[in-house]
Amino acid sequence: ENRISQLTTFGGPCIGDSSFARYVNTVALTGTAIKHIVHDADPILANNGPLWEKLGFERSGSTVKCDPFEAKVYSEFDKDDGGSSYIPWNILDHCKYMGVFVGPRVI
Repeated sequence: ENRISQLTTFGGPCIGDSSFARYVNTVALTGTAIKHIVHDADPILANNGPLWEKLGFERSGSTVKCDPFEAKVYSEFDKDDGGSSYIPWNILDHCKYMGVFVGPRVI
């Protein structure tokens, strides 16, 4: 049986409630290290976060906060390094993580 050892998402939304998150963690992807990379300038997460919270949505795995403009991640013990001063409004900000544009490209 092939198992996924690690799953990393960038700017992914919350997609289920606590029961779904528990199912993903303990049944569907048990033993998988799940990390969700997020930042404060992401308009999708900032604008939808209050609704997801109101609906009781939760993330499976763990959430790691990063800087949108440089290759930097923060631990839970780091002070807020100015991230809350970002204004999340531009959809392109949803596509920039750790200084890399991860969105679609026109060739």
